[in-house]
Amino acid sequence: MADKCLVRVEKLLKKSSITSTKKEEIINGIKLAKAEKGLSKIDEVNVDAIAKDVSAQLKAQKIIDKRNALESEIKVRQLTEFVLKSFPDNAEEGLTAILVGSNRRVEGARSAVSVQQFAQANQLIAGFNAELRANNLETMFKDGLEGLSEAETQRRVSNAMSELGQQQTEIEKLTGLKPPVTETNPKILKLAEIMENYSEMIRQKLNDRGANIEKMWGYIVKQSHDPFRVRNAADSLGLKLADIKLDESIKGTDINYQKNYTAWKNYIIPKLDENRTFVNAENRENFLQEIFNTLVGNKYLVVDGANNVYGARSVNNITKNSKVKRILHFKTANDWFDYNEKFGVGNLKESFFSGIQTAGRNIGMIDALGAKPKENFEKIRFAVQRRLVAEGKGGQSANISKANQFDKYMKVVDGSIYTVADFGVARYSAIARSIASMAKLGGAVISAAADIGIYGSEMRFQGRSFLGGMGEALQSLIRIKNTKQKNIKFKDLNPQLKELFTMYNIDSTKWDVIRKIAMEKADDGTEFINIGMLDKISDTDMKKILNVDSLTARQLGVEKERFKSSVSGMLLDRSIYAVIEPDARLKGDMTQGLLAGTAPGEAIRFLGQFKAFPLAILNKVLGRELSYFKGPNVTKADYGRGAVGMVALMTTSLFMGYLSMTIKDLLKGRGPRDPLKANTVLAAFLQGGGLGIYGDVLFKEVRGAGDVAAGLAGPVFLTAFDILAGISYGIRGEGGKAGKAAFRAIQSNIPFLNIFYIKSAYDYLLGHQLMETMNPGVLKRVEKRMKKDYNQEYLFTKPSSQFKGF
Repeated sequence: MADKCLVRVEKLLKKSSITSTKKEEIINGIKLAKAEKGLSKIDEVNVDAIAKDVSAQLKAQKIIDKRNALESEIKVRQLTEFVLKSFPDNAEEGLTAILVGSNRRVEGARSAVSVQQFAQANQLIAGFNAELRANNLETMFKDGLEGLSEAETQRRVSNAMSELGQQQTEIEKLTGLKPPVTETNPKILKLAEIMENYSEMIRQKLNDRGANIEKMWGYIVKQSHDPFRVRNAADSLGLKLADIKLDESIKGTDINYQKNYTAWKNYIIPKLDENRTFVNAENRENFLQEIFNTLVGNKYLVVDGANNVYGARSVNNITKNSKVKRILHFKTANDWFDYNEKFGVGNLKESFFSGIQTAGRNIGMIDALGAKPKENFEKIRFAVQRRLVAEGKGGQSANISKANQFDKYMKVVDGSIYTVADFGVARYSAIARSIASMAKLGGAVISAAADIGIYGSEMRFQGRSFLGGMGEALQSLIRIKNTKQKNIKFKDLNPQLKELFTMYNIDSTKWDVIRKIAMEKADDGTEFINIGMLDKISDTDMKKILNVDSLTARQLGVEKERFKSSVSGMLLDRSIYAVIEPDARLKGDMTQGLLAGTAPGEAIRFLGQFKAFPLAILNKVLGRELSYFKGPNVTKADYGRGAVGMVALMTTSLFMGYLSMTIKDLLKGRGPRDPLKANTVLAAFLQGGGLGIYGDVLFKEVRGAGDVAAGLAGPVFLTAFDILAGISYGIRGEGGKAGKAAFRAIQSNIPFLNIFYIKSAYDYLLGHQLMETMNPGVLKRVEKRMKKDYNQEYLFTKPSSQFKGF
């Protein structure tokens, strides 16, 4: 039944001269205020009070929008100047650097969106873990309270969080009382308090950056959804699809999809607080279908600006805005916990960390590009393009003229690359790649020996000793240190270290603050940057860094956090140069912005399997050294340093590659390869240069050129090649060849068989016998090829003399 007062308000508005857009804002604002106050009818409250709340909310949103617009304009202008100043010869590289960074040794080259996201997420996780340690709650958070199951502990923590997050009633406000909490266990209460306070802190951080998120308990954990569980809702609930009856109003032709949606909807409806969930939703069915589609497609993880963060208020009809993250408000904490057990990413712990990761990516995106990141990036591109045209640089202008050419990087930083176009295709493709990974990465640990040289080259780039860096890697010291730098002014720093700082926008003023409050000594006397100490930065120091005096408390808080993340971002970013990991730029290049579940998207993922590491070495390590030869102001010293770096890298790759390769051979019972053989040198280069893992997949002794070509296309294509070859041989009546192809396809895809200690045992117990049975004389041919190519022999009994087949 419609609220009488709301109907009267609507009638009055129709007769007024207020525009239709304003009318909708007022009506939806009243509905929102009503829902937030937990009222079933507008008649139950003072209409004037609600009207004031709505008016204040609308005014507040307009103020926030104006502030966001102003701050965005400042960012657009600053980043436009950054591209033109730091990348005068390559604007395309400059725009790319804004999103995912560049190896160019210029100011701000690594102060990318992706680096800030990485830093923010890790800072939030580190801060929460520190809270747990300080209160001795790490074990309880991980395993549950002693005497209770993990699930029961987490359910009680969730209920306590809900009660702690309650808003005070008017009477409680007047009397100064807090809402009642029924949980009595002090440890559960403390954990719930830490989690709820941390969740509220993150909500405030987002609001400080231009969002307008309503207060709700468990803001972080409520963002937990598992797309696979949601898509297979019937199975998640233990239901049979045949028993589910479809509502005739549901549109679409995919019966399986519709029945899973129906199962999901029927489960959650009784648990939802309908007044809050469906506020401003004209059509509930469409609203729920949109949520279901968003969850199945992983779209709720997309970070696309302050107005579209999870929980952001909207006085507009939310069914008309596809970017708004719809919220499922549950009646009780128990209802949410039940839902999370069925459809969440896991337990309460995993839900919390998943939410923190998403929030960190949101904060990093907004800090870098403002409240409307995509729109602002396009403004930067247009502004740079206009300036280039005005300066007579038409060639560069043409290079950045296409609006979608940076999409592949934007999709990585905003998370849309992780959305799914077709669930079924994406799921089974992912399963196929997982099987390939389990079957073919058994030598990854041994291959990692070659990474020591890469670590040393990164230490050299930071201005330290190449060999000293290798020694540090061997001792497993992962902390990036700055030996005896605390008392050195910026202008007197090691040139390489100063250049590194500049790439992350750390100048002399920032360095003075860092060395004053954040430099500590390790037990061995080595100085290092303690990120946690940057929380102590004063307002005066922050104003000095920004060279601005008139800053509000909100602005100071945000800028302090950004400064801290810029420093931690540098350390984290360099850590994945020292211990190679694919970064956002490589992910963009490898996916080309193509979504999972599409034919081209899955093809490129199959093609790229096992190639991320070698490509990361090309991009990060080789790209870093090549940066000395690029740019408009390259000096002779740069050429010299670049040449020395390349020689050092190649020499170390050769040596460490040979070492890694030799260890693998010894584990197979083979002697070392002759280092004077050309094939040995080439293999060592490939091993040390990143093909160590993938080389085992490609360079099997019994494979021909066609097999290697298929292997280059990816392990799944290699298996497909074997299967098709077996079918082809079978059709032609060549049973022996068909059997060999089938055997090879099966053996190479048995999970975990490729683990080095299992593989050796398998070969001598069964594998060699099977090989000889399927392909008589193969062991002898392998031994001859080893001798010819590498002057290599088995250390003990030759397999060909021991195994003759079944």
